[in-house]
Amino acid sequence: MEKDTKYQNVPTFKLFRGSQEWPIKELVHHEFIQQRCAETEGRIITHRHLDLFHVMYLYNGSAKAVLDGNEFRIHAPLLVTVPPMCIHGFTPTETIHGHLLTIPGSSMSHLLSYEETYTEFAEQPKIIRGDGIGKWPDLDQMFRELAREYTHDNPSRYIAIQSILRLIFVWAIRHQSSSVAGLDVSSSDRDATRIRKFKKLIEINYKTGLSIKEYASQMGLSSAQLNNICRSKVSQSALQIVHERVTLEAKRYLIYTSLTISEVAYELGFADPAYFTRFFSKQVGEPPKQYRINHRPDRATSGPPSYAHEVSHPARQAPQ
Repeated sequence: MEKDTKYQNVPTFKLFRGSQEWPIKELVHHEFIQQRCAETEGRIITHRHLDLFHVMYLYNGSAKAVLDGNEFRIHAPLLVTVPPMCIHGFTPTETIHGHLLTIPGSSMSHLLSYEETYTEFAEQPKIIRGDGIGKWPDLDQMFRELAREYTHDNPSRYIAIQSILRLIFVWAIRHQSSSVAGLDVSSSDRDATRIRKFKKLIEINYKTGLSIKEYASQMGLSSAQLNNICRSKVSQSALQIVHERVTLEAKRYLIYTSLTISEVAYELGFADPAYFTRFFSKQVGEPPKQYRINHRPDRATSGPPSYAHEVSHPARQAPQ
């Protein structure tokens, strides 16, 4: 494997090239690797995502791959996990078949409830190889079931998909002994590591109205340094990244709960529902009431389970 500084300035995509926003009603995006490559000139160009997590399962074929600056060849059967901000790319060297899952980083802590497991998979890529001869029938079955649930609007679809995803991660945890040895990704990009830490802090604090100065202080940085890192790596300010996370959660509440607009505002830490409405309208382009009307699913079973509302959060003031 070979690490190269040429990957320091790769593009950062929100979803895929040309796509701007995650489809809020989906927990995961599933597609077949061969289809994705066919739509992108036969390869997946080297890039990264601010808040998206990939799981790639290759069950036939081989390719040249890039993972956080490491270049190597991969051969089926193979499972790869790619955390947010991890540089990755993929060029087939023969006919390939497999599955590619994309999961919002904000959903990973929900899927992997235990902190040590979440941290392990959210921050470090995993490459799990088969023996080149035997197949993984249990993993094959899980991915086939996931593909079937993803393409059909069956009752309790979300719960089924969530359960299968957890089983896939359990499988990966139990097969880590066959991970590729010597894959050094922890120090390949210091600023990318800082952004991962920033995202983790946001996940803990986004309902409290923490200022960018306070986030930066927890990271041992100045506000200017944190903003420069964010703009350099993902072309967004630190405040924009925080606002995106708050807006995502607001959308989830509006679509999947029966809370009033005021209750959503208070749940997200806003002291004034009117300020929340102005904030949301600026971020999304329409007020929360209209967004709920336009995006709420017809059936409650198509979305995530209701959120718990027992915990109160400190009131949010105007973000700084």
